[in-house]
Amino acid sequence: MLHVPYKGGGPAIADLLAGQVSIYIPVLPSVVALSRSGRLRLLAVTGAKRVSAMPDIPTVAESGVPGFEASNWFGLMAPAGTPQEFSAFLKKETEKWAKVVKTSGARAE
Repeated sequence: MLHVPYKGGGPAIADLLAGQVSIYIPVLPSVVALSRSGRLRLLAVTGAKRVSAMPDIPTVAESGVPGFEASNWFGLMAPAGTPQEFSAFLKKETEKWAKVVKTSGARAE
């Protein structure tokens, strides 16, 4: 599979619909209407659980990649010493994705 960088979801979705690329991992709200209209086929969601708005779409883990989970998240940072569970989550995510980068050999260009 070849990674094709895009400047935003709009151009990526346009190329997907035009058959220029064969797969794209978008944020779900940007493709729900296209899926419901039959213009796109959603294969799986990347989170640990199915999405309640589209319960018929399986997770990647259910589709044959056990343990797979990737989701978008945003964090609010605070001064050092502020008690927060987010620091543990951030550490776990950093370790998880560092392993993926190392194993895959991915690099910034």
